[in-house]
Amino acid sequence: MTKLLDDLLLLARIDSAAVEMPQQAFDLGTTVGEVCDQMSGLAAMKAIQMRISGTGETALAVGNEAAIRQLAIVLLDNAIKYSRPGGDVHVSVQTHEGQIRLAVADSGPGIREEDLPHIFQRFYRSPQTQQENPAGSGLGLALAANIAQMHGAEVKVSRSSTGGAVFSVDFRGTVMPSIAQLTD
Repeated sequence: MTKLLDDLLLLARIDSAAVEMPQQAFDLGTTVGEVCDQMSGLAAMKAIQMRISGTGETALAVGNEAAIRQLAIVLLDNAIKYSRPGGDVHVSVQTHEGQIRLAVADSGPGIREEDLPHIFQRFYRSPQTQQENPAGSGLGLALAANIAQMHGAEVKVSRSSTGGAVFSVDFRGTVMPSIAQLTD
C-alpha cells in the first residue's frame, strides 16, 4: 500500500511539475549495478540468474540519478516478476554515438501484441498479468515512462530472442575510458 501511495504521489507531482529533478552527470553503469545488487535477493527467491554486462567504459549519463534509479528498479522488478522461475534477466548498459542505452531483458512469456499500446498507461494490467500477479497496481511502467520522458528519453519494448520482453531506454551522455584503459 505504501509503494502504491508513493508511486501515485510521484506521478501527481510529475503531472503538476511540482517535482524537482536537478540534473547532473553520473555513471549510469554504477547506478544500475547498485540497483542490480539491491534486487538480487528478489531474483534469488525465484532462482533467477541475473546477468549484467557493460562496455567497461564510464557511461556518464546526464539526469536526475535518484529518478533514473527508480526507473531501473521498475524495469528490473518487472523483469524478475514476469520471468519464469529458474530463468534469467539480462541487464546491460551500452554506449553508442553519445547515447547510453539501459536495456533489461527477461525470460518471461513476453507481452501480447494487443497489450503493447497500453502497457505505459496508468493502472493498465492485461488479463494475463492480473492472473499471474494479482498484487500489482499497473503504475510501474507508467512511472518509468514519465521519468524517461522528463529526461528526453523514451522507454521502448521489444521481444527478446528467448521470447521474453526487452525494455530499453536511451539517455544522452558522455563515454569515458575506464581507469584500466587509461593505464594500458
